[in-house]
Amino acid sequence: MGVLRSSVLSGGLLLVLCGTAAADSDWQTVSLDNDPSFMIDVPSAAGGNYLPSKDDKDGLMSFEVASGNAPPLDCYLGRSGYDGGSSFETLLANIAASAGKVMCSTRDDATNITVIDYNAQTLNGRPAASCVLSYTDPAEKQQGAVEAIMVVATRKNIYSLACGIYAETQDQAEKGWHADWAGTVEHIQQSLQLPKSEN
Repeated sequence: MGVLRSSVLSGGLLLVLCGTAAADSDWQTVSLDNDPSFMIDVPSAAGGNYLPSKDDKDGLMSFEVASGNAPPLDCYLGRSGYDGGSSFETLLANIAASAGKVMCSTRDDATNITVIDYNAQTLNGRPAASCVLSYTDPAEKQQGAVEAIMVVATRKNIYSLACGIYAETQDQAEKGWHADWAGTVEHIQQSLQLPKSEN
């Protein structure tokens, strides 16, 4: 089970997106956590079904949409504090030292892990890192996966945005990613506006 397979929409509603979201009308900007300064774009096809379950205390957004014959896209946004030996300074150092590749990790039993892209960046003036990788998970019925993970660090919290697609084979997942979802996920990532309380 990948990052999203363990956290997004267990038996949830699948929403259909006709063509990948590109035009302004394909997107809706939504506020999260009852904070009007905390915003992100989600595909219009998600409607109001973009909130995680009430049991998910760290979850801020969760949805699944489909586009034509492409594998469905799952996205999840979570927030967590620093714990144990982690800190803002430690995360910052890890991002800088790896140029963002620190985000390129998945389950221990995943095989054929291929890093498609990774980078260190800033988002809302805050340090961030992202990675896109593909892999095969023999334990899953849909064994092929592509996942995009982005982490944004503030002094108080870590925000993690993960989007993924799953298909019968890794090759099918990679083709679906490049043909249908890469641009959509990039838009979602770049649209994230963190709450003003994090300033």
